[in-house]
Amino acid sequence: MTLRILLKGTRLSLVLSALALCCSVEMRGYGDQVALAWDPSPDTTTVAGYMIHYGTTNGVYNGSLIVGNALSALVPNLTEGLTYFFVVTAYTSTDLESDFSNQVSLFASPRITAIIKAGTQSRIFFNSTTNRRYTLQQNLSFSSPNWINVVSNIVGTGNSMQATNNSSGSTAFYRIVGSP
Repeated sequence: MTLRILLKGTRLSLVLSALALCCSVEMRGYGDQVALAWDPSPDTTTVAGYMIHYGTTNGVYNGSLIVGNALSALVPNLTEGLTYFFVVTAYTSTDLESDFSNQVSLFASPRITAIIKAGTQSRIFFNSTTNRRYTLQQNLSFSSPNWINVVSNIVGTGNSMQATNNSSGSTAFYRIVGSP
């Protein structure tokens, strides 16, 4: 199974591999939720559906979501500032469940709460978690994968934070990337 995390907006992107279910999973972050999509298991004769397991402790999954035969699902109510761990399993009509896929993790980075632009200076505001480290990234095209670090090693205080960027007068897109 190949488990991929592809996140948009204020989220970190990473790609990982797995071998358990022989399918791929894709995750996209939208605010406080993550959308997952995967290829069907090659064992179509016995697989009745899929289940997503997730939690905030490595290897411990407090939440699960049965999605049936659906090849996509939304995991809602993620809390900013926490690291989430996800695995996927397949199950049969007699409720036998496969081994876990490989585990992938996602740090739910904060959302940008405001951007104030004055001339060539932009002030970007976001909520932070105490002692977490953040990086402000900029891109001149939202669809381009070429994000540039403009302010690194911002240490969270647990309050609203701001980062300042001096740029040309052109349109820019920003995101905050946090480290777990």
